[in-house]
This record gives sequence, structure tokens and C-alpha cells, in this order.
Amino acid sequence: DGNANFFYGASLFQLGDYVGAEGPLTVAEGRSVAEAAQILAGMSLDRYDVDGAEEHLDKWAAILKKGKKSIPSEHDAMTSRLIRLRNMLDRVEHIEIIDSLSVDSADFFSYYRLSREAGRILPPDAVGRLVSSGFDDELSTAYMPENNTEILWSSADSTGTYRLYGADILDDGTVDHAAPLDDKLGEGGDAKFPFLMPDGVTLYYANNGENSLGGYDIFMTRRTDGDDGKDYFQGQNVGMPYNSPYDDYMLAIDEASGIGWWATDRNRVPGKVTIYVFAPSQMRVNADPDDPNLAAL
Repeated sequence: DGNANFFYGASLFQLGDYVGAEGPLTVAEGRSVAEAAQILAGMSLDRYDVDGAEEHLDKWAAILKKGKKSIPSEHDAMTSRLIRLRNMLDRVEHIEIIDSLSVDSADFFSYYRLSREAGRILPPDAVGRLVSSGFDDELSTAYMPENNTEILWSSADSTGTYRLYGADILDDGTVDHAAPLDDKLGEGGDAKFPFLMPDGVTLYYANNGENSLGGYDIFMTRRTDGDDGKDYFQGQNVGMPYNSPYDDYMLAIDEASGIGWWATDRNRVPGKVTIYVFAPSQMRVNADPDDPNLAAL
């Protein structure tokens, strides 16, 4: 029975048993249950199986058309994810992982060991202590450069959407002109976890907007001096292996020590994130797109 198999497979999927879910969901898909094809397409994307995802998306659309139902916006969104995934798999950066740490997600940032020249990653309550009212709660980590002249952070606005904010720090330690950064950095989603390189121009951050693979992805932008403050270029997804279909964030590169860091929950350990420590390269070298181990990379 298609519906029985769907509910069984969907329940296993919600419990995290993806291997067990695949069989009954495949049966349900073969019995023209559109929702089964939808879940199977998402599971394929999470496994970097672009061909499988495309097949299930086609079946999903065919089932809906056969039932004379319209194609939902979720299908279009997943198709866009598929295109982004396929493009990123063609240029996976080959990097040297030095170490990895599995740590509690609540205070993962405390495990970043940055030199003084790289600045400081501050806990969420640091902004509440430094900045006047309006930023007392719903905060993410903050960043302050070595010279202590500014602070960058993320806070939820009146709609609950997280936006990036910045403020100058005066000589007496008070904060002046706290203001949101460019709205386009969030791409319609939440923007968090800023990290500014020592050049004062290159900004890394995370957002879960329309150009994300799924969850938070790490983006990079550059800023210039405009007439009314800092102007920011459109953020660019930094691609793989930094990003995945899960949450990836807080990329920090310490040029003084030659070490980079980023956090991810792609290993799916409840309450934990994995911090990867890597050796940044001056020149980007991409892995062979035909490498059979590309998904693992």
C-alpha cells in the first residue's frame, strides 16, 4: 500500500533512520505518492547524489501532473538547490585538514585559538554589555579586530530575522553609530557569525538565504568606503568543502598562524558541532570532479 509505506518511511526519516526510510519511501513513490518522491529527492541532495535527486524530482513532478496538481514552490526551491550542488561539485576546493574537534554547539566559538593579530570572537552577551538597548537578547557571536576600533555582530530584528550589525568603538570604549550592514548580505534569510580579515575589507559570514545549499552556508563579501559609511558587495558562497546541505558557519582565517577554522553540524551529532581546522592556501586548487571520493572530500 503506497500510503502505508509512505507513513512508515516518513516516520523513519523523521527519526533519522535514513537507511531504513529509503525502502518504504521508494515503494510509496512507485505507488505515485508525491510526498515520497519529495523526501527521496531531499535525501539524495543530502548525500550529494545529484543524479538521484534529479530522478526523484522528475518523478515528483510527473506524479503531480498525472494527478492534475500544480507544481509547488518547494519543487522549484529543491531544483535550485540541485543546480547549486551540481555546480559546486565541479569545483570542490582541495584543502589540508589539520584537525577536527567535536564540541558542544552552545559554546563552539570558545575552541577557536586565534592569535592576537586575528582579532577576537566574542560571546553573544558581549554585545549586550557594549551596545545600548535594543541588542540585549537574541544575539549571535560578535567579532572585534585587534585594534578594537569596531565590533560586528548579528541580532534579530522586529520580524525575528537575524541581520548583521556593526558599530565603531571610540577611544573611551563606548560604542558609536550602531547600524545594520547591507540587507542584501542575508539574501532573504538570516545572516550570522561575522569574521573580518585583518585587511579590513574581506568579511566572512553565514546565511541561510536563497543561495544556500541548505541550512547556513559560509559566504564572503568585500567592503568599501561609501558616502554614508561602508558599502558591501553581493556576498558569494565560498563553496565546498566548507559548505554542505547542513549548517556551516563561523569561518575564521588566522593569517599570523597560517590556520583556518570553521564549524559544521554535517556529522549530525545531537547538541554537537564539528570544528575543522585547516591550512589555508594562497592559490585555490580544486579536486578532480571525476574523483570517486568527491562526496567524501
